[in-house]
Amino acid sequence: MKIATNISISPIGGIARRVGEIQRKINNSDGCDQLVIIEINPKERSVVEDKYTKIYKIPLPNSIMLNTIYRELRSIDDLQHRFEPTIQEIEEILDKEKVNVILSEGTYYAPWCLYKASRRMDSPLVILYAGILKYETKHYPEDTKKIMIELEKQFVDPKLMYLFPSNLSRSAVEKEYGKLQRVKIVPNGISKEFFQLEPKNNHNGIGFVGRDSKNKNPEYLLALKDELKRKKMDTDIYMISNINKKSKLRKKLSKARIKILSAMDTQHLRDFYRDMGVIISPSFFETYGNVSIESVASGTPALINNNMGVAEIFKKHNLHNYIADFDDVQDVVSRIDEFKNHRVNKDIRESLRRYSWDSVIDTYFNVCRQEVERYE
Repeated sequence: MKIATNISISPIGGIARRVGEIQRKINNSDGCDQLVIIEINPKERSVVEDKYTKIYKIPLPNSIMLNTIYRELRSIDDLQHRFEPTIQEIEEILDKEKVNVILSEGTYYAPWCLYKASRRMDSPLVILYAGILKYETKHYPEDTKKIMIELEKQFVDPKLMYLFPSNLSRSAVEKEYGKLQRVKIVPNGISKEFFQLEPKNNHNGIGFVGRDSKNKNPEYLLALKDELKRKKMDTDIYMISNINKKSKLRKKLSKARIKILSAMDTQHLRDFYRDMGVIISPSFFETYGNVSIESVASGTPALINNNMGVAEIFKKHNLHNYIADFDDVQDVVSRIDEFKNHRVNKDIRESLRRYSWDSVIDTYFNVCRQEVERYE
């Protein structure tokens, strides 16, 4: 089976992590399954082969930059006109590679281009939800937000097969866009590296990992730092993010002496988790929340918001105490103080192995095969 999928250009996003794990699994297999990765990026055009994987890098259409993709659009038809050359190029790639099934990940412009190409070719398609645009774009200007909602609506088709990382994400999408008939809930995977080492003890730092996105709530770190100061707690806060060096928020974070680090590969991220006393995820909403479950797998407690899909997994594994109300900063600081020198129980870490990426990807592939069979 040959699968085509899209990848995000953000190295710290969940889609990039997932595609990297799919690539690793396929390249370590016997070659029965193959992968075509399509990346739409600011300027580079190339084709790279890596064992059983082929990566096509397609530049954005002429005169379009990352910060102008959705600018000056009156309708979704304008977006399609803007990306028509890209969609046609993806069609040609899918045809040339004789792809059997498309696994579309996310709902932004890149998976949308892949989605449009697959619909024109009437190819088997599985839509893997990884973020809800209506929630993630609440702070956007009204005209842009309207386009983003129209973009997301195009992904909603009761005839298609959907993968959601949580019941929370499925419920949110169905609340906004209507009931979906063909759905499977598959929690995101955990990389094997996070289980490899024993946890470290007696570490004091607070860690945050996430994109510079309103939904991830990075501004919360400023309120947290103020409360730590008020309580005279000498605790450092570390942030791994793609936050722009010229942004106002970055300047505020730096002034507050919050230490900002660049994106890391899996092994360095594992070491980061192990060096922290607690990882926090104060997101307003997340379809899942990979960071917190990776931290727990590494042995470090993680505090999460209840409005995150991963809370379902925390509850299943008796980690209710790690679910916090981030509106109550004093309570969050108290929990940090309580958990910072604790390590996650070994039995809990072992129980999380059922969510290894190998197991999760096997489920993805089984769903993809079923879709291929439905078309035969």
